[in-house]
Amino acid sequence: MNCYSGISPKLKRVCIGYALLMLAGCVAQPDGDSSSSVSVSLSSSAASSLGALTGDIERGARLFEQQCDSCHDTDVLGIGTYTIETLTDVIDTTMPLENPSACDKQCSLDIALFISVDNPDFGQDPTQSDERFDAITQPNGIVDAAPVLLNRLNNTQYNNTVRDLFGSSQTPADNFPEDNRGGAGQYDTIAGSLSISLTHVEQHVIAAEALADEVISGKVTTPLHRIEAENQTTEFNVSIEGGVLSLRATGSRLIANFNGAGEFVFTVRAGQDAAGDENAHMRVLVDNVEIGTADVASPREMLSDYIFSHMVEGSGSHTLVVEFANDLFVEGELNRNLVVDWIEVRSQSASVATNVIPCDISTGLACARQVIDNFGPKAWRRPLSDEEKNSLETVYADARQIGGNETYAFSQLVKAFVLSPHFLYRPELDPDLHSSEPRMLNAYELASRLSYFIWNTTPDDNLLALARSGELLNESTLRQQIRGMLLDPKASESFVESFLVQWLKIDSASAPSSEHFPEFSTNILDLMRQESRLFLKELFESNAAISDIATANFTYLNETLAQHYGVTGITGNEFRRHQWDEDAQRRGVLGQGSFLTATSHPVITSPVKRGVWILTNLICKEPPPPPQGVNTEIVLDPNLTARQISELHRESGSSCFGCHSLMDPLGFGLENFDSAGQWRWMDGQHMVDASGFLPGGLQFNGPLELSEILGDSPRLPMCAIDHMMTYGLGRGTEAFHSSDGSSEANGYTTVYEVYRESMKSGHSIHSIIEEIVLSPAFRMRRGADSEEI
Repeated sequence: MNCYSGISPKLKRVCIGYALLMLAGCVAQPDGDSSSSVSVSLSSSAASSLGALTGDIERGARLFEQQCDSCHDTDVLGIGTYTIETLTDVIDTTMPLENPSACDKQCSLDIALFISVDNPDFGQDPTQSDERFDAITQPNGIVDAAPVLLNRLNNTQYNNTVRDLFGSSQTPADNFPEDNRGGAGQYDTIAGSLSISLTHVEQHVIAAEALADEVISGKVTTPLHRIEAENQTTEFNVSIEGGVLSLRATGSRLIANFNGAGEFVFTVRAGQDAAGDENAHMRVLVDNVEIGTADVASPREMLSDYIFSHMVEGSGSHTLVVEFANDLFVEGELNRNLVVDWIEVRSQSASVATNVIPCDISTGLACARQVIDNFGPKAWRRPLSDEEKNSLETVYADARQIGGNETYAFSQLVKAFVLSPHFLYRPELDPDLHSSEPRMLNAYELASRLSYFIWNTTPDDNLLALARSGELLNESTLRQQIRGMLLDPKASESFVESFLVQWLKIDSASAPSSEHFPEFSTNILDLMRQESRLFLKELFESNAAISDIATANFTYLNETLAQHYGVTGITGNEFRRHQWDEDAQRRGVLGQGSFLTATSHPVITSPVKRGVWILTNLICKEPPPPPQGVNTEIVLDPNLTARQISELHRESGSSCFGCHSLMDPLGFGLENFDSAGQWRWMDGQHMVDASGFLPGGLQFNGPLELSEILGDSPRLPMCAIDHMMTYGLGRGTEAFHSSDGSSEANGYTTVYEVYRESMKSGHSIHSIIEEIVLSPAFRMRRGADSEEI
């Protein structure tokens, strides 16, 4: 087979590989018995009708490079479900995107044959290990990652680090600019997206001064943060009017969160719409315990401050609730409401100085050296060099001379720690800045990567001790440490909020049109987000299989959300676990309002948006953007269903046909859910058609069958691993390569390896995290040569 001239080195390797496979008997040869085929799934009748293979691979390689390579690689969606016949049919009817008729018949067959040879997954289930699967999952040399950029602490990590390092309940990063997001999943951990601005610098200085004051003063008297009522979670009949929140019924609630322990003072700026003989009655609760009540006499136009104090136990996150207790409403006559503008949270807790300064500052330099020796390695997450210690002693001495007292000197010393790049970033330093040689992380670098991956905060004393002894580099010790960290409540809190919520775009939920869905309120939207968070929290804490994201047959509901979904038997404002019936259609996140509203238009559903969401987040096959010049405006026609409108994109010959033939059928399976996340049998005057298919011809009807197909697909756990590694490492998996210098090494090698190892536990969430940490990509780094910077 002469296919070497005029094509790229990659395609040359494919041709050579094909020839070797033929010699090994792995590919059905033209005159051979096709039943022995491994990599090409081709029936004997199809083999005779589709033509000889030898020349077809050459033509397919050339055609793929000419017509397909600009948009696709050969690792295409659902490749394990294809046969040559079905893949040929998909190419024949959908490709190329801009002109599907340009490649049909023999052209489609040639490209399908080429893909089948070039793709290790073709015609087989990746969950079944064989020699070819083993081959692609074995690293080609030592696998590491592309040049490692400096990882700045994002805003969440900064606040968490302040909490755990200082024992403070300040949240300074609430005032920082919002973090940029990047990578395939748009995460706030991507190093290349976490830039720093002059505003960051200014706010870092302000934060450092506040922390230093807290360490030195003994009491915090400045506001930790102000909670604007209209931006918080609410429950049961509330509205936003003129920038303030109106609680309109007995039991209406404003729910906010704060961090810290000790004596807190809560100031509630509130008023009332007066009605009847009583003033509005306000209850305030912390962690479901009432800490005080107030009769709110001030009118809406002249709000007053109502102050409550409470000793808070535990340094983690706490819930603060303001509740309206005595509604009075007579249509057209009386309407008593409680109005809340904001809540200010102040800490009157004891000084956190003992976490930072365990000695008497009047002893001067001796105490400063003790702070440098003890606090320094915690703040910078590694031992300090003698040169660094000397520089910090100089900071103290110069400040002592300038300020004339120990208070000023120690304040400057604390600021020096938290304004240092060693605190604000997570640097991994090589002896040679431009070294391109991969190396294993040292124990402290590994401790930092591990802690910010699982806990989203600084390493604790135990993790630093394991780094100091070197035991953390021992695989069995590391594995034991990972498992212990995953059971810590910090893991659940941080991983759900920082990874799972970002991955699944839970906070993208948006309210549908109030004109078309008048019963839908902002409160219901908040409840939908809470439902998803509680659902994901249980999956994480129970170490469920990652596929349960799509298939789990439970959720969390309160009375309001249950009524919205049409579920009976649930009363009260508190969320509780609800088990779906065996034949219920709501499964996993695909049946939850946070997903269903986020992937709809305000008036009608969007099979396109829902299909793209599934492709991008659960299968990792994000379709390309629409061709230039294509009109993407929504056609609103009361005589057409959302499905019929979507099918306009799929008319034969349309430049939109190729992509929409992949996206839309997935979204069609969810058409029984309207834009508000409610179940329906009718779309306008038409019965809902929720049938669809996956590439390769696998058909389904309705959300339950779609969820089951996705849950059974190896693509879902592989996609989850891809996203989790991107989040944890702060860069995309496409950066992975082998240390032998091969620029075209399989970028998915590490993902496959984690997939295979976590398969032993059914791809449970904890096992995936464990195998990611144990992978070479997580435990290694390399610098960049001058051409890569």
